[in-house]
Amino acid sequence: MDKKFLFLGISSLFLAAILMLGEAKKNTVQVAGPQQVPAVTQEQQPRHRPAKTPRHGQRRHNDPPLLLQNDFIRVEISPTGGGIRSIAMLKYAANRDSSAPWIFDDYDSVQDALTAQLLVDRNYVPLSSVQFHVAESTQHHLLLRGRLSDGKTVERSYELSPSDGAGDPYDLRQRISVVGSGIDAIELSLGSLPATNGDVGDNLKFVSYDGKRAHFTPMRSFSSSGGFFGIGRREGRDSINWRQAMTWAAIKNHFFAAILTPSRPAIAAECAPIDIGTISAGGLGGSVTIPLTADGDRSIVDFSYYVGPLEYVRLDRLGGGRERVMEFGIFGFLGKLLLFALLGVHAIVPNWGWAIVLLTVAVKLLLWPLVTAQVRSSQKMASIQKPLKDIQRRYKLNPKKSQEETLKLFRENGVNPAAGCLPLILQIPIFFGLYSMLRSASELRFAKFLWVKDLSVADTVAKLGPIPLNLLPLFMGITMFMQMRSTPMPTQSQGQRWMLSAMPLICTALCYNFPAGLVLYWTVQNSIGIVQQTLIQRKMRLQAAAVPANQPKKPLKQVRTKLR
Repeated sequence: MDKKFLFLGISSLFLAAILMLGEAKKNTVQVAGPQQVPAVTQEQQPRHRPAKTPRHGQRRHNDPPLLLQNDFIRVEISPTGGGIRSIAMLKYAANRDSSAPWIFDDYDSVQDALTAQLLVDRNYVPLSSVQFHVAESTQHHLLLRGRLSDGKTVERSYELSPSDGAGDPYDLRQRISVVGSGIDAIELSLGSLPATNGDVGDNLKFVSYDGKRAHFTPMRSFSSSGGFFGIGRREGRDSINWRQAMTWAAIKNHFFAAILTPSRPAIAAECAPIDIGTISAGGLGGSVTIPLTADGDRSIVDFSYYVGPLEYVRLDRLGGGRERVMEFGIFGFLGKLLLFALLGVHAIVPNWGWAIVLLTVAVKLLLWPLVTAQVRSSQKMASIQKPLKDIQRRYKLNPKKSQEETLKLFRENGVNPAAGCLPLILQIPIFFGLYSMLRSASELRFAKFLWVKDLSVADTVAKLGPIPLNLLPLFMGITMFMQMRSTPMPTQSQGQRWMLSAMPLICTALCYNFPAGLVLYWTVQNSIGIVQQTLIQRKMRLQAAAVPANQPKKPLKQVRTKLR
């Protein structure tokens, strides 16, 4: 029985690492939205249309942009087409060694974000060539007016919240108004995002929310795959289309997201990989189709367009389920709880690395009683191995009697086999929660700690040819090995000994390119575990030494006498 629980405990840790990779790699198929739209069909071929989708197109116009700005973002709007040429994140640097801001959608090879096409009598009428002029303009408000080729007037109004206003400074509100009827819907581009450096979990994704669940389509969904021995085999595709109701749609990478939330649910969407020129990994773009609302002699559509960091508190304040773009996974509640705890610690200790260390210490203190029970149970289990083997040998042809005597032996010696693996199992959701939190927390971007230059990516200090040298995963593997060596274990089979020896190597390999913040957590918790086990074992040795030498150990003596 002890072997069963030992195997269960070790397998649980291994399973946590495997599931974590699976969580990062999963490709979720969309489902119907709140308007009871039939189940989604993913089409591998793009929808036929006379004009190209807003994801692609000619190089951008060179006319001077129109500007909207607050203390957080600077928005450049093109007079030709009225789309967004770029959005500069004034609070976020483009890289560690530059003070220049990170810029969204600043690629000449794709069309502007929010480039629009009207769906009129099943024909697409692009707005990309419409010349808009400024009808109204302030620092935070812009009204553009232009004419379609048939003479109809079209207006695009932009509203940006002031830095100290009631709205979120990253949320841009817009209305598009067209004079005339017969306009069924409008298709809007979401813009494009690149993958971030060190993105091993495929955080570049298209996201849609149907009012109940968020659904994620990762970048790798477009590439072909042979599957696992043919299971899950798929062909490569150029784009993926949906016909369903969506409360909002978004594209996201490791740190930023562009979320379009219409006043009426969108009815269709498309996403596809994009060649953005300067980045070899490419990018991801998308578009959504929204029905227009009749307003007198006009057809209008209202929507908000959030382009900003993946900050849970900010996104939760926006409402509409937009915080779900952060993808906390199956242990979302725990991930959010750990995020709030980390933010609270960072408010006191303004260094993200030390905040993670202190959060790890707090988690280990909460688990201290359980780990203590685990170590004591392991010690007791090791002390009854001889009579346990005697029972197994004596009753090897009578499994029921063997189980009864084994349980009796456990009761007489105060052994709880489940206590040995329970702390290991409890650490799985904690590890998952922390992983999901660190995976999308933009706060860790470029955060330094000791030699680590960026806690959001692997702590590469050098390269040995093509192989990066990441120190924290090596320290994690060493501390895991030391912790297993210091943990008292019952007599093990050769297979169990091999598994215990291989676990540090397997986990080191699995986590070698994980974000340094996550590996830091695991390394610190291993180190604390070593100290804890050492203290507990020393205390138990002192207690054993205090027992008089001539005092019999009754339970074991009774068992041995009975077996004779």
